[in-house]
Amino acid sequence: MIKNKYITYIENYIKKSTPIEFIFLSNRYNEIVDEMEKQSIKLKDKSEYNIIYAAYTLFYTALYYHRMAKQNDSYQPYYILIGDYISGYAVEILYKKKMFLVLEVFSHQIKEILLNIINDSNEDHLLENLMNALKD
Repeated sequence: MIKNKYITYIENYIKKSTPIEFIFLSNRYNEIVDEMEKQSIKLKDKSEYNIIYAAYTLFYTALYYHRMAKQNDSYQPYYILIGDYISGYAVEILYKKKMFLVLEVFSHQIKEILLNIINDSNEDHLLENLMNALKD
């Protein structure tokens, strides 16, 4: 497991408070880490890297839980609530750390991705738009 205090917080919360398993999307975590390294993204504060890695990974984790709600009737309320909780937690972290540009990208892209899911489209530009915002 990746050592990221924001992801660990969610993992512990889910393990202690729900009967469902924590799902860590390591592919998404590695995707954001690799892309930031590839594009040589430099941030003012080193702690911001972990926040961005966590927010990106947790966004997709929240989507995963919402998708699970469609497939698992017995734990459906947990999947819905956990998905919403994770989304809110990621937004809260970005807001508290005053990472408003990143928060704006996430807010816009999340809405777009959710609409695409509703319309059976897999279009997703979050990573691309996030990298563009961080370069500026």
